[in-house]
Amino acid sequence: MIQTSGRNKRDITALFIMFAMVHATNALYITFIPLYLEDLAFGAAVRGVLLSIGPFVSVLTQTMWGGFADRSKNKVNVMYMLALGLVVVTTLFLASDFAPIDKILPVSIRPYRALIFVTAALIFYAFFQNPMLPMIDTISMEYISLQRPRVKYGLIRTMGTTSYVVMAYIAGLIVDASPAGTKTIFYMFYVVLALLLVTLFFVPPIAGTQSTRKKVSALALFRDKWFCVMIVIAFVVGMAYGFNASYYPNYLRNELGASETLLGINTAVGSMLEIFLFIIVHKIAKKTGIVNLILICIISGVVRWMSPVLTTSIPVLIVVQFFTQPFNWALMIYAVAIYVQKAVPEHLHARGQTMINMVMGSFGRIAGSLLGGWLIGMWGSGSEPRVYLIMTIACAIILVFAIVMFYRFGWRPNREPDELRLEEGSVI
Repeated sequence: MIQTSGRNKRDITALFIMFAMVHATNALYITFIPLYLEDLAFGAAVRGVLLSIGPFVSVLTQTMWGGFADRSKNKVNVMYMLALGLVVVTTLFLASDFAPIDKILPVSIRPYRALIFVTAALIFYAFFQNPMLPMIDTISMEYISLQRPRVKYGLIRTMGTTSYVVMAYIAGLIVDASPAGTKTIFYMFYVVLALLLVTLFFVPPIAGTQSTRKKVSALALFRDKWFCVMIVIAFVVGMAYGFNASYYPNYLRNELGASETLLGINTAVGSMLEIFLFIIVHKIAKKTGIVNLILICIISGVVRWMSPVLTTSIPVLIVVQFFTQPFNWALMIYAVAIYVQKAVPEHLHARGQTMINMVMGSFGRIAGSLLGGWLIGMWGSGSEPRVYLIMTIACAIILVFAIVMFYRFGWRPNREPDELRLEEGSVI
């Protein structure tokens, strides 16, 4: 029976705000951290290495947090730890450009203050922030599965996208107007994290699925052929996205002359369509099927990464991003998240979500960031379109691979496999 109680409404409101705050931190980081590193006078190759350190750390820690959540009595408590950790991370970022701190540092390391604190901040940012996204997905979907409210997961996820759009735009305006420049985002981090910590008091408790049963190894995930193919797809999608996240803001500002305000608008516009799509995403998924949705997402990536190769017009690039970004990243994550929730055993849900997120957001991003930094360093500034061509080819190859493998597993364009079919009464 569908619940409409006051407590149910309060729980849903808390989930909405939790999504909003977590995705707001993501908007600040993705849009402005590459620019902040450039403002600290780090070159392209160094930025590539720095931005790949964090994802490498999350490779080692994502499954740890997922296993911890599966075994915890309340997964929301894990979110508390992650949010408090991000408060410390924000302070480390600020310390990287805080000259008075040199008074308490040994003379020998003072010239490297920025490098030391930024490196530490990026390491711990990955340690605490990257697990947040699969964690809030798991908390929300398990709450919906247990309570079956009127609100579906796709609508809750819409709040994350809306917050991402609004925060990117507002932050661009504030950074442009602030004499502190990109450093201003860290004060905004404090505000967002304070709101997140307050909201977590009202998020309904969700017990870990292994808290009262025998522990199961995460290696059991790799017995599923569909899961293994999606791991490969996630890596290539993450690689292209990782290069774009590390170098696209700098390319727009340095080579195409975009301001910080325009960068914020670019990030916001790229996510606007997500708001509408996530309202109806459950209908889209039922109509197309999960496999077809994943293939559509890969095709959108081919189009998106090809656009900087063909044009230097900022308006054209923004239009292409508007239509492709939702499918290229957010709906891809949604499709895989639904797969894990349906096909992976219940006691491996959190680790399944974190493992996919780890491969897409860590392994892939490491490869894209390092490869992109190395190629730009070798070819020189302005060579980003050549790297985008490489990413386009990689996505085209993975598209062919996905079609071949899915076809071998029994998928057909007009027939969804039983393992992934969404039932008529699905609450996802």
